[in-house]
Amino acid sequence: MLGRKTRRLYCHIKKQRNRVKSLLRKDSRTRQSEISRDCRDNPKRFWNYVNSKTKYTNKIGDLIESKDDTTEVANTDALKAEALSNFFSSVFVQEPDTPFSTLPSQSAQYDNELLVISESDIISKLDKINKYKSPGPHCIYPRILYELRYNISYPLMLIFNCSLRNNVTRRLAMR
Repeated sequence: MLGRKTRRLYCHIKKQRNRVKSLLRKDSRTRQSEISRDCRDNPKRFWNYVNSKTKYTNKIGDLIESKDDTTEVANTDALKAEALSNFFSSVFVQEPDTPFSTLPSQSAQYDNELLVISESDIISKLDKINKYKSPGPHCIYPRILYELRYNISYPLMLIFNCSLRNNVTRRLAMR
């Protein structure tokens, strides 16, 4: 038999457990509704959530390989790797070692003096940036560029116009 204190403690623990369960469910529903509300603007977040809830194993099924009027079933990893290797090596073409003929140059001639980038051009481009994408080659997140677009538009304008005046873009394109 449980004593009165033990029974009271058990009831208290039960209430706390139920309260925690209720809060966790409510938090989960809130998170799901935020994701569903945001899925058009941030599909990456939606698919991240879907993939976290999806349980699957990525296995390659048995492969049937036909050689000279015989068919073989590849059911082990080594046989599957061999079958895929044979298939891909048969599909790709062996290129000749002779050098290619040179292509005619198609460089565009333009006057950099006519091209001037304004601060409003930069702001309009940064307004359209997808802030949920991954960072670019310089490891700058698009969200940072989006949030700081009004602060960095003038320095970017100076950098872009200076590089256009000094033909830096043309030299980079020639590399």
